[in-house]
Amino acid sequence: MRIAITGGARGIGLATATMAAERGISVAIGDVDGAAAEEAAAGIDGIDPFQVDVRDRDSFGAFLDDAGQEEPLDALINNAGVMLLGPVEDLDPDRVRRMLDINLLGVINGTQLALERFRSQGGGKIVNTASTAGEWGIRGASVYSATKFGVIGFSQAVRQELSDEPISISVLIPGIVNTRLTKGVPDAKTPTAEPEDIAKVALKALKGKRLIYHAPPIVGPVIRTFDMLPRGVNARLQRALGFQDPLWKVDEAGRKSYDAEVESST
Repeated sequence: MRIAITGGARGIGLATATMAAERGISVAIGDVDGAAAEEAAAGIDGIDPFQVDVRDRDSFGAFLDDAGQEEPLDALINNAGVMLLGPVEDLDPDRVRRMLDINLLGVINGTQLALERFRSQGGGKIVNTASTAGEWGIRGASVYSATKFGVIGFSQAVRQELSDEPISISVLIPGIVNTRLTKGVPDAKTPTAEPEDIAKVALKALKGKRLIYHAPPIVGPVIRTFDMLPRGVNARLQRALGFQDPLWKVDEAGRKSYDAEVESST
């Protein structure tokens, strides 16, 4: 089996690539920081590094072509993403555009380009990474939430279009994960997962048939339980329990550090 993973130089992408390689799966990781991808893959058998900018269709297409040159790709995990926080009125247009282009347009680009290749070879699997912020709008992360709601809705619609084809699409929905994405984010009321916890579910999604894969799995029942409540009660309970706080009450120094990393790499 040969899979490609975007945003593969660190975090969930690298954890998934490493775990897959340990299980004998051949992996191509792509990252906008090509040097970081090469460094991440060094010394790990079964992982090939590439540079890719998911916002650019030509760059994404070249990544998929290079990744599948010696062995056809069986799956793509659209994992690349950024999370820029702040009250909606404080988000300048460049930050808004960056999140839309990477988190949503990047997923659309990858899905379209992968479909072209999977149809020509008779099958394949696409896993699009969203977030629990794509199921509940989270204060302080309005545009990030919008992009992840978009990923879920887009994937649902494409799944309907593919219902009669040998191509499957699923959505990976992590909760809060201990990666650079959450720099400066205080401890949440819900457990913080490690990238390896999400990687285990991502590999299940590669072989599974369901649309939604929450990671860790306990996230799913929590979301479903709250969503059974009337909308107003749900919202008030989220606030009362502090579920709306982690991306609102952040450490500014930690977030500036992360924002600078995003600026330099994109």
